[in-house]
Amino acid sequence: MISLEIAQDKDRTFFHNAFNMYQNELGQHTGEYSFLDEEGFFDRNTVDVYFEGSKAVRPFLIKDDERRIGVVVITTAPCTRPGTAFCIQELFLIASSRGRGLALEAVRKLIQEYDKDLCLQVLKLNERAKAFWTKVAGSLSMAIEKEDAEDCETWILRKQA
Repeated sequence: MISLEIAQDKDRTFFHNAFNMYQNELGQHTGEYSFLDEEGFFDRNTVDVYFEGSKAVRPFLIKDDERRIGVVVITTAPCTRPGTAFCIQELFLIASSRGRGLALEAVRKLIQEYDKDLCLQVLKLNERAKAFWTKVAGSLSMAIEKEDAEDCETWILRKQA
């Protein structure tokens, strides 16, 4: 069973390691994350922002039967799009947990908690992410609105009446 747990400062090392895997995958779709620092990380600063104590930024651990399998980071007002309750900034599951509906279950839990529309950004070259979010919208009976930008698209997933 999937659960979401708000990450605490004690989870920072886990987040750094999970994000290193995540950024390695994102590097396939962007020009970023081409080099590692002396400790083997792409960008340690990304994670530190999530633990600065902002009420608008919420990092979560994704767990499957109490075992950590990934992370999700959301933002709420004022760091969201107009008409949406929250934005999914980052979503990552380890490879062995993919393709089993676990990420969909995690997103479903967030939507149930915030009971509103959501926004996210999808890299234009990340076909797997676009297919995933299209599946999420269909599974949850949500309409997709897209706004185009240079290297990504902003997607608004709206609950249908």
